[in-house]
Amino acid sequence: MLPPMAFPKARALTDMLAAPVVAAAVTEEDRRELAGELRARLHGLLPAGAAGGRLTVSGYLLRSPSAERSTPFRWSPRTARRTIGLAAARRCLGPGRLAPATAVAVVIGELAAEGRRGLGRSGSVAGWLAGLPGGGRAAVQVEATGWCTTLLEAVEWDRLAGADVGPPDRWWAVGGVSLRGRADVRLGLAGPGGGGAGGRGLLTVVAGWPGPGSRVELGLAALVAAVGGGEVPGRVVGWWPECGRAVAVAVDRGLLQATAAVVVATVREVRQAG
Repeated sequence: MLPPMAFPKARALTDMLAAPVVAAAVTEEDRRELAGELRARLHGLLPAGAAGGRLTVSGYLLRSPSAERSTPFRWSPRTARRTIGLAAARRCLGPGRLAPATAVAVVIGELAAEGRRGLGRSGSVAGWLAGLPGGGRAAVQVEATGWCTTLLEAVEWDRLAGADVGPPDRWWAVGGVSLRGRADVRLGLAGPGGGGAGGRGLLTVVAGWPGPGSRVELGLAALVAAVGGGEVPGRVVGWWPECGRAVAVAVDRGLLQATAAVVVATVREVRQAG
């Protein structure tokens, strides 16, 4: 864990994210067994077509199972800030090097234009932005600029050559349950001694502060990669900027099994409550 008074934070967090890891901590046999066990335990808990539709298991749901039934998702300046902030961060780090506020304004304008032309899918952020008045978009810009700036200041980007900012979410589904693995930055890591492939490191920005369940919340992205056949990261780092804390978890079979157990318990809790 990164102490709240560790300075400079960007250097410490970059060290935590980019340190070499031991490759192949999770074997192919581990992956097959985990996928089979998880599929068997989830099967029938929430059948496809059941009332309430498909259940998406995210890190947020693992942290707050009651949110699934009490607060249906809707776009707001806060819920849109990550989507817009990541797109803006890519503009800030790419050719042209836009300032965060400028990049966010460009992204909002482009998304709203897509929404007005009907190019965004139903319920997308583009459609939502297209219908917002000027004051609403200004509120979105404030939130997204703050989020984008936080990410840009979190690490030393010149040490993270080739990092993928805002990689697509990864999914794995069984029955009426979909697991979503999410990361804000994906980085190729060196192996022991600084040479050879060492897998991937993931960085995710999390609201609030870390708690007892943070390890398995961070482990969800690795679990989805493992059971879905993707490249399993060697390390996942969570960054809680609101309290200045960071937690790094090494990915091994034990973490994946613990995460799978919490996934099953969460799905069962949501189903029983529904």
